[in-house]
Amino acid sequence: MARIFGRLPENAAERKVVLALKEQLPAGWVVVPGVRWARQSGGRLCDGEADVVVLAPALGMLVVEVKGSREFRVTRDGWERLDPSGAWTALDRTPVEQAMSNAHELKRIVCDALRIGPAFPGLHGWLVVYPNGHASSVPALFDHRTLATRSDMRNLFARVRDALLARGSAELGARFSEAVAEKVETILTSSDFRVLPADGEEEVGSDKDAIEVLTGQQFAALRGLFGFPSVAVAGPAGSGKTLLALQRMEAELQAGRRALYACYNKRLAEVLRLKSPGLASKIHSVDSLFGRTCPWLARKGDDDVFHRRELPNAVFDVVSGWAEGDKFDAVIVDEAQDLSDSQVIALNAFVKQGGSWSVFIDQRQDLYGKRLDEALMTDVLFRLAHNCRNTTCINDKTNRLLGTAIDSMPGMPRGVPVLVESMKRTQMANRAFQLAREWGAGGANTVAILSPYVLAKSAMADVPRGHGISLTTDLNGLHASGTAYFSTIKSFKGIEADCVILVDADHPDHGNPAFTREDLYVACTRAKTRLAILTQEGMAAGYYEG
Repeated sequence: MARIFGRLPENAAERKVVLALKEQLPAGWVVVPGVRWARQSGGRLCDGEADVVVLAPALGMLVVEVKGSREFRVTRDGWERLDPSGAWTALDRTPVEQAMSNAHELKRIVCDALRIGPAFPGLHGWLVVYPNGHASSVPALFDHRTLATRSDMRNLFARVRDALLARGSAELGARFSEAVAEKVETILTSSDFRVLPADGEEEVGSDKDAIEVLTGQQFAALRGLFGFPSVAVAGPAGSGKTLLALQRMEAELQAGRRALYACYNKRLAEVLRLKSPGLASKIHSVDSLFGRTCPWLARKGDDDVFHRRELPNAVFDVVSGWAEGDKFDAVIVDEAQDLSDSQVIALNAFVKQGGSWSVFIDQRQDLYGKRLDEALMTDVLFRLAHNCRNTTCINDKTNRLLGTAIDSMPGMPRGVPVLVESMKRTQMANRAFQLAREWGAGGANTVAILSPYVLAKSAMADVPRGHGISLTTDLNGLHASGTAYFSTIKSFKGIEADCVILVDADHPDHGNPAFTREDLYVACTRAKTRLAILTQEGMAAGYYEG
């Protein structure tokens, strides 16, 4: 009995073939479902996937292309399949061409990895299998050794052997020793080609739905906060601060009062405007709000000094002179831990006499080292204790990495363990695209690829596409089919995605100013259901895997 590497395929036809191969092939042979490959060409990733690869000691490597059609035919014009409607449909690319292409790509990859030149150390071939189908017609000159149908399913060992021997002599096949077969297995199942567990977009969506139900329950329980005019809410990432802030603003607007929401991160403000177009005119980033309040004030000298002290002081002077009717009944401030004292005081000036002032803060996400007083000019301070964004697996891993002790909200789905992989930096883009396709290919689940660095300096630089997934820096692309959204960690703070892939992950205690413990905390807590951490080999890998 052969050995299967990885999980069985989800596709019924492929699963049937893999199980038959497992039962019929000799001990020592290896069956690898779903082997993905990629190569960079002209700044783009060309990629593909072999349905099944068989490694046969003393023979070679066989790529198997599986088709689920019930009936097909091969004519002078090409391959056609019979549709359920009874019509014949021409195939744009023949199954043999697909199998040959995958076989040659995998041969090239193996030879490059073994550094042996173009000559494969054994036989390499291909076989097309229709486990449920039969051929109504096949030309006499067609090489039947590369085709197996339903009637061959009990004799796959012979079909595999014949398909390999069709490519050369048994003497050449003998070069594919058990030692060589083990090396090839290692190559094909390395980080570039690793077979993922059966955990795709459907499983991601199931966990996401459970989280949304629990989040709604938490908001219902927190509505009591709306009864206080001056409130600070402190809580960890994922505790629902931003959504609660928006609910407070919406309640004020529905009551006929003027309300204003302000946050530090411009990208967060953009995301919230996209999600809630009816509230868009009330949602601002602090810098844009202050810039519109004092448009005549020219930036000069140090940007940080200007935005955090000079501009807020000017805004305070201007707004303090407004008539009460020009001010707001309610001002809601999110991400307060990122603001300077001057910015907080200036925002408070927008509140009219007797109006409400709400501040939301998480000192663990203090990426800019401000460490403000959590009370922030309020009368009441509430603390949220539970994480209701991340699955318990993600929350537990974050706690272990950073030494925190944040509890998951009771009832949160467990999800799957955080995926940690160490590899060369040049391999990260390929792996990130693989995961993006697996977790969110249909667009039902959002996928974000985060890095401590801007795109041009990240592992994703110069690789705009791979495995059918396009990289985008447009926030609209976060919800688009076939895309993965790229962002720096800092720019993604306050935002969330169903799945997050962290690339360029360094050790947070190694003094890299671009990747502190706060950055790691923010990156990990952006993922609702799936998190992958890709790091280079070395001490950082030990930190994440330990």
